[in-house]
Amino acid sequence: MYSELNTLLNSEVIVRQSVVTYPVRRDRIFFALLLTAVLCAPAYAQKVEAVTQTLQAKPGTIMTTGIRVTNASPGRLTFEPELHLPKGWRPITRESPFGLDPQQSDARLISVSIPPETPAGVYTIRYIVKTSSTPTQVLEASVDVNILPVLLLEIRHLEAPRYVVAGKTYTSTFGVTNKGNVKSSVRLVTRSEGFVARIDESIVVLAGRETKLIPVTVQTAADLEDRVHHTLELFATLLEDTTIVMRASSLVDVVPRVAAVEERYLELPISLRLRQAGQNNVSAQQLEVAGYGTFTQDHRDRIEFLFRSPETQTKSAFGQRDEYKLNYQTSGFELYAGDQNFSLSPLTEVGRFGSGVGANVSLGSLKVGGFFNETRYYSPKNKEVGGFANVSVSDGITAGINYLKKTEQTQSEVFSLRGIANFLRNNELDFEYGIGSKDEIKQNGYAMRLGGRERWISYDVRLVKTDKDFPGYYHDLNFTSLTMNLQPSANTRFEAYFQEEERNLGRDTNQVYAPHSRFYQFGVGYSNLASLHFRTTHQEDLLPVPKYRRKEDVIQARTGYSFESVSFYANADFGTTTDL
Repeated sequence: MYSELNTLLNSEVIVRQSVVTYPVRRDRIFFALLLTAVLCAPAYAQKVEAVTQTLQAKPGTIMTTGIRVTNASPGRLTFEPELHLPKGWRPITRESPFGLDPQQSDARLISVSIPPETPAGVYTIRYIVKTSSTPTQVLEASVDVNILPVLLLEIRHLEAPRYVVAGKTYTSTFGVTNKGNVKSSVRLVTRSEGFVARIDESIVVLAGRETKLIPVTVQTAADLEDRVHHTLELFATLLEDTTIVMRASSLVDVVPRVAAVEERYLELPISLRLRQAGQNNVSAQQLEVAGYGTFTQDHRDRIEFLFRSPETQTKSAFGQRDEYKLNYQTSGFELYAGDQNFSLSPLTEVGRFGSGVGANVSLGSLKVGGFFNETRYYSPKNKEVGGFANVSVSDGITAGINYLKKTEQTQSEVFSLRGIANFLRNNELDFEYGIGSKDEIKQNGYAMRLGGRERWISYDVRLVKTDKDFPGYYHDLNFTSLTMNLQPSANTRFEAYFQEEERNLGRDTNQVYAPHSRFYQFGVGYSNLASLHFRTTHQEDLLPVPKYRRKEDVIQARTGYSFESVSFYANADFGTTTDL
């Protein structure tokens, strides 16, 4: 079975103290030599011997290790220990002074709680002791803890209208959460019975523990004669491990029109919610007003708004942030204001949540737009100003320019050229080249995506390469990924995934690590009944004196079956982890 090492580290902190005695004489020279010998003896007698090993653990677990302390002096000593942990980690056991007789040893057990949101990487635990005889000297042993990457996904349905009149559109909102501790890409696919469902993003990128709201718009048919219970399903697949597939669904009643009478009024449904959340004898109330609708008889425009206040997330784990936003969209024009996700292009800004205002205008084959925003939940406030202009050169080919100015600790600017070409109906090539300026230093970067879907094959290729101080969304990064799925028959599929990522390209030792990771996965499956996957992960530090280098090989077997009202799934991992 897959092995997780939680090895007791025998790190020795050995203290030797010698007691020097000489017959006291009144001779001045001999007294000076005696005083020098007494003062220097403890410094030269103390010795530290530490054996540093690397442990492995998963986030959200309790890790136990040990430190061995030995008193090699001829007298009893009192040791005062201190435990230094990474930020957010909590000790389970408290360290207190302890005494050791001459030549006595003691194994000090350390139990540490690792936060669930800890990103994958190597962290150092430092165990420091001082002795009663030499309080100015510090003896130390350290343990490197490798937090393993965790791939976990969650999807849930949040809200949808209870019913909708035939011929109208409605929005069903889902929440997709990356429950793991590494940045992951998620492919979203909808399944709608009888009606057309539209989703804005088919692939979203989520950081560890990040949640993103996914609105799905459904266009109902106007010629219904009977009530329909419409089921909408959203499937989320983790591209780093396509065996991880989550599903959520919503149910909305679509009722037929009573009569074909022209509407004499406009609908603007508004919902009012009052929430109360509490924790540790502290409670708070929150009011939310939300709505959507149209201002025209032919429904060519759409308005959406949300006002939620006050903020209750700091009062309870079930609370929510205060949020205010207003969006208006019509033919050829879009205006959005308030708390939004602002995006521009892959190299400039993929998406940042902030408070601001933006607009887009379409003039035939030309589309222009821009925005201004500043962060809400961080201090000091970081500001962004962005703009773009895209033109349709021909059928399926779009070219554009993007500009982004950022005001953080320093000001920076990014200018990029981007081209998108659609070919063979369902295939797309997206390439962007950018030039950035930060602290009067010019930096370059490029991003490329090639993806497509045919009857028997789907693929996605991504490349990102940016210089160290490139001021765009990505910086100091060399990234490559390839996803491919073959389906020669209705129930048989072959899958392959590759990802390589390298950071700290300049090998700056001030950044502690120069991480490089390479991940492969191959698999074959038959329907949902059975699948077999092999994956290997290679992680290393590329600095001249590397702090880690390891390899993991895993074989995963999975089986499952779905009945009418319940589904069963089981999987088993067999693998090894090796420090190279």
